[in-house]
Amino acid sequence: MRALLKVEGGRVGEVSANKDGSVDIGPFQINDRHVPMFQKILHADRIQTLNRLRDDGCFNALAAGYLLKLKTLAAEGDRLKGMGLYHSGSPNLMKEYQDRLQRAFETPSGATDPMRLPTQTPD
Repeated sequence: MRALLKVEGGRVGEVSANKDGSVDIGPFQINDRHVPMFQKILHADRIQTLNRLRDDGCFNALAAGYLLKLKTLAAEGDRLKGMGLYHSGSPNLMKEYQDRLQRAFETPSGATDPMRLPTQTPD
């Protein structure tokens, strides 16, 4: 999940337009094609669900984990393939995304890592 967040690079409150006319929402850049599924889970309308995905970082992370689990199940338990499917069903785009995730996983986290807490010094 940490590598996924690093590669997706979104932020709470952010919506990014895609070339295909869809949008990606929040820190984990949840594609709006998944909104109907989350509407059912939340028992909410489209606008409420979009707002929750955009403005609630914890819900956005939960949604990302849920999607990743669904994609991994679709990949018959292959986690790397599931991570690729999180991004795209296209083999070329999947491979590129998997490579980006691998690099993100191998790169040490820096101070700008959104999941890293600042180091506290004793008083």
